[in-house]
Amino acid sequence: MVLPSANCLAQEVGEAQQEEAVQDLASQLVMLRDAQNLLQKREYVQAGALAKKLSETTKNERLKLNASDLLLQCGLVEESLPGFDAYAKAHPDRKPFLWQRGIALYFVERYKDGVEQFEIHREVNPNDVENAAWHYLCLAKHQSPEKADQEVLPAPNDPRPTMEQVLQMFKTGNTQAVQDEIDRLKDSPRSTTAQFYGYFYLGLYADAQGNTKPALKYMTQSAEVAPANYMGHIAEQYKRFLAAQLSK
Repeated sequence: MVLPSANCLAQEVGEAQQEEAVQDLASQLVMLRDAQNLLQKREYVQAGALAKKLSETTKNERLKLNASDLLLQCGLVEESLPGFDAYAKAHPDRKPFLWQRGIALYFVERYKDGVEQFEIHREVNPNDVENAAWHYLCLAKHQSPEKADQEVLPAPNDPRPTMEQVLQMFKTGNTQAVQDEIDRLKDSPRSTTAQFYGYFYLGLYADAQGNTKPALKYMTQSAEVAPANYMGHIAEQYKRFLAAQLSK
């Protein structure tokens, strides 16, 4: 009997391990797809369970980041942050792009870290009113609404409906202009988008001022017309977060 050499055994083991790794990756990609499909249907519990399993089993850092995105959208915020934080630490050059991490930081009350995340996100996305809004919220909670009033991030030329009025609201406190723009666009093709963004950021602004009850009212209105996309799911989770705050 001829025994295989150590080199042959090592090669066979390596090939087996490589095949197993490919199979694992394929099954994880299926898991990701299934979780995304469930999320699209707003099946948050089932999608969140799959995303949590993916986060716990995958060694692929990109899939772990995908899992964190899903976890956040499903309302599993604390479970989402290790993946976001690990990716930011491993890839500091990509950290400015992780606006999702900033949202998660707000919900777990890491307000100072949230302020920093949204400040550096502006370096790669300077025209985004949403970034200015979340920065305002984190700064208002970290220090005070008055401090946030003084440091509203510039975000010129955001073309989305109500965004010009939303940015001015953070500078001046004029909430009526946002409602007026929503009303003005009532019969236009942009009406639903105007309602979604307008009510979302009226709610966020009320939250920043410490007015949880009106914040919940506005966020509920936003969630009712929310698209099945990232910020649409965040509207639903923000609504639930505010409801939980009121029930304490």
